[in-house]
Amino acid sequence: MSEETRPARVALEKAAGPLFEFRKGSDHYACELLDHGEFGTEARFLLNGQPYIARTFLDQPELDLRARDVATNWANRQRATME
Repeated sequence: MSEETRPARVALEKAAGPLFEFRKGSDHYACELLDHGEFGTEARFLLNGQPYIARTFLDQPELDLRARDVATNWANRQRATME
């Protein structure tokens, strides 16, 4: 596929903002939420500024669950295992 026919990349992620940060020894952990619109909300951990672990969640209206809330709960559980 040539450059002329390749579809343009669309930026889908919007930072929903930092969720929390903490230090463990000399390591710096940060967690941020990213809104991918119809593709869900991602909770992303950074370790010393580099991607470490991430998971994306979708809204579950049949269970009355919002993706952002589920992502936040998952991130808090991950943090508890890391600290």
